[in-house]
Amino acid sequence: MNTRILENSNPSAESVQNSLAKLIEQYAVEEGVTETKYPGLVVARFNNPIPRYPLVYSPCICVVAQGSKHVFSSNDRFVYDPLNYLVVSLPLPLEAEVVNASPDQPFLALALEIDVAMIGKLFLKMSEEKQVIEDTVSSGKPIYTSTMNSDLLNAVERLLRSLESPESMRILGPGVVLEILYHIINGEHGTFLRSVFLRSRGHKNIMKVTQYLQKSFGKQHDISSIAKYAGMSKSTLHNAFEEFVGESPIQYLKKTRLHQARLMIINKEHNVSEAAHEVGYNSTSQFSREFKRQFGFPPSHAADNL
Repeated sequence: MNTRILENSNPSAESVQNSLAKLIEQYAVEEGVTETKYPGLVVARFNNPIPRYPLVYSPCICVVAQGSKHVFSSNDRFVYDPLNYLVVSLPLPLEAEVVNASPDQPFLALALEIDVAMIGKLFLKMSEEKQVIEDTVSSGKPIYTSTMNSDLLNAVERLLRSLESPESMRILGPGVVLEILYHIINGEHGTFLRSVFLRSRGHKNIMKVTQYLQKSFGKQHDISSIAKYAGMSKSTLHNAFEEFVGESPIQYLKKTRLHQARLMIINKEHNVSEAAHEVGYNSTSQFSREFKRQFGFPPSHAADNL
């Protein structure tokens, strides 16, 4: 059935599925996550529900064509499905589960990396009124879900269609991505994302630090060494991290280490003591205590709690 999507409307789940599912299936031919030829764009297919598992999200926009997924950040749960997309504006260690999926109707989704340079171009072109940071948006967590609208859906569909040839991808792709980011920024909850990027110096510093910690979590860090890398005082770094990430740099590093260690154990890359050492712990017992506090079970049971 061909469902026409009206302009400036909120599409139904059926409309989203009809528009995107077949397009995503062209590229998500195998179960799991598949990279497309467009840089920063991946598609995902899961034929069955996936229990809660740890992963690190890069700054991205996630759109679901079929099925649903839950993402957990501390005590918060974010649900995204054909009616709601997910936005993550900083690299974050999270947990996720695929809730609705079956061989007949697999979970189908895409994720588009947020290009900070493109966000900057958008702000240069947007009116001054759009660039005003509202007083009501002074803080918040850099992850949220928002209601899908027809303008965004149409742009996402055109991005997928641009993959049909190298020429259309090269010529049309960047313009469509810019349009997608524009719709995200002007979306239902885009005000916070605008405020995050408009406070550019703080955001760029925190983005730089989170990316650094994601790559060097196995090294020995303290608040002084992290602040030195960021070129900020310890108090400024701590306050900026609390504002943008919702937790301190040390809490962020600890969570990243524990998530990475859990993945190592689940994938049988290392045993418990090896994983503890690999992610920067000198004491296996301390690692085990903090692992259990974070996940609710000891690291020796990680593979049993996928």
